[in-house]
Amino acid sequence: MARILFVNACVRGEESRTLRLAQVFLETLRSEVPDAELTVHDLTAMGLRSVDMDILQYKEDLCNRYAWENPLFSPAVEFQQADAVVIAAPYWDMSFPSNWMRPLSLATSREIIPITVDFPAPLGPMR
Repeated sequence: MARILFVNACVRGEESRTLRLAQVFLETLRSEVPDAELTVHDLTAMGLRSVDMDILQYKEDLCNRYAWENPLFSPAVEFQQADAVVIAAPYWDMSFPSNWMRPLSLATSREIIPITVDFPAPLGPMR
């Protein structure tokens, strides 16, 4: 069974044009894959904590202990295990909403969803 993760970062709720577009896309996707399991993350409703030095140090400690079962990593694990990820995040003032950036910074935990940036020599790859 296909797993679809829908990440809703639309703070205006039903008034959001981005959300309406995403809903049409999801309806079409679900008609194409009717047995797909849909998981919804409404970032506004989740009340996510701001990412600060304490949470980053906590996350690093959990990573060092490979404590992936910790609830902090649940969204990252769901992101990793999804067959498709649909993100509804409006583009405002040359940026995306901060409620999208918070889970992204936690979801990109090394070992779960590693992000590698390759730089030309002499810097070499960085993780």
